[in-house]
Amino acid sequence: NYSNEKFENSNQSKENQNQIMISYNSKSRPICLNIKKGLEKNGYKVWIDVESIYGSSLEAMANAIESSFCVLICITENYKESNFCRLEAEYCVQKNRPFIPLILQKGYRPNGWLGIILGTKIFIDFSKYDFEKALFEVNRNLSLIKSSLNKAEIETVKSDQTESNKIVTPQNKESIESDWNENQVEDWLRRVEIDQDIINDLIPCNGQILYQLYMILKWNPEFYYHSLKTPTLGSLTNLKNLAIFTNELKKLFENQ
Repeated sequence: NYSNEKFENSNQSKENQNQIMISYNSKSRPICLNIKKGLEKNGYKVWIDVESIYGSSLEAMANAIESSFCVLICITENYKESNFCRLEAEYCVQKNRPFIPLILQKGYRPNGWLGIILGTKIFIDFSKYDFEKALFEVNRNLSLIKSSLNKAEIETVKSDQTESNKIVTPQNKESIESDWNENQVEDWLRRVEIDQDIINDLIPCNGQILYQLYMILKWNPEFYYHSLKTPTLGSLTNLKNLAIFTNELKKLFENQ
């Protein structure tokens, strides 16, 4: 349901509201350029770092995400191992940008930090389906996102006056935790005495990623436990530590 994926678009121009960013690893460049051409034929403006000319500029990356209505995250093992790609994906989540995961490597399924960010998102698998069929699905999902965002923007305008008169209640508290930076999350982990092995697996982690982890727990608990599984999780001690962390995560976002 893309209508819930709100993002800060009050300063976007009409041109930028039609822009898409492609986040990818350079080894996937050929297929990503083909995706770019296909999207441009449908009238989209596509931002892609073709020659890595922006690679040293975090500001350029941030501006591209902020000025796009959707980000295509092109998933391969090389993408997951790239620190710069990780920054792009995490910033996309932090800014609440809608994104569509595209599988480009046959048989690859994301795990670790990338698995947590993607959660229960539906993948479009370019390695499994014909290119034109997969591209059609991308365009279909982009249309759904644009339609939903336009609807959400109209509803936001209608509710502006009532929102300005709202009193902050406990239900608004969720956004406070989701806005935590990496240091605040680490402070919380240590304050509630989470096991060091779990902390090492999670950090660096901001509040938005922590909230995504909670949503995975809520809607896809099997994937949640699989993602946090360690080689020694079979021991009662580590099961206990995982249970403690899970309980604290629930308390953080449920007891508002």
